[in-house]
Amino acid sequence: MIAVILAAAFADDSNFYPVLRVEPSADEACRVFAEGLHLCFRTGSDVVMRNALQDHTLEQVETLAVQTLAEGLTADRPQQMSVEGMTGQYWVSMEGDGLDIAGLFYPQKLAEIAGGNPVVAVPAKDIILFWLPGDADFDKVMGVGAQRIYDSATYPLSQKFYRFEDGHWKVWGQVRRGD
Repeated sequence: MIAVILAAAFADDSNFYPVLRVEPSADEACRVFAEGLHLCFRTGSDVVMRNALQDHTLEQVETLAVQTLAEGLTADRPQQMSVEGMTGQYWVSMEGDGLDIAGLFYPQKLAEIAGGNPVVAVPAKDIILFWLPGDADFDKVMGVGAQRIYDSATYPLSQKFYRFEDGHWKVWGQVRRGD
């Protein structure tokens, strides 16, 4: 099954909206976003195909699409959470309105919220988790939690964990079975 994150369920047909996909078709207007993830685009409920970009370059479409995500990072979103008995904190956004992935397009805002460069998990459609790495036990709990979300999701997305470095999202890790 191809996992999809719609960036705006309320989209109208006049705007482009970003969509993360695991395995897009060759005809879709997409680019590699990070290892294992592709950034594609929609207009309303329609996937944008490369031949339909018309007067827009893929970069222009991305700029237009990302502008729609700015409202996804608000004072009460993502929510700060804790794990009982542990000192680490994590943040989660899972409103299901398609704006949950906004932080992936504003990594500096995620770093500001977390107080440093966080690790990010996108285990399923409409779910993003992030935390500051460094405590091995907390990292393991977060990894296992993200894996459980992935395993139980109707639309799983990625088993990888990412970190924004040198201007790009790079794989930071992945849960190994048996951990």
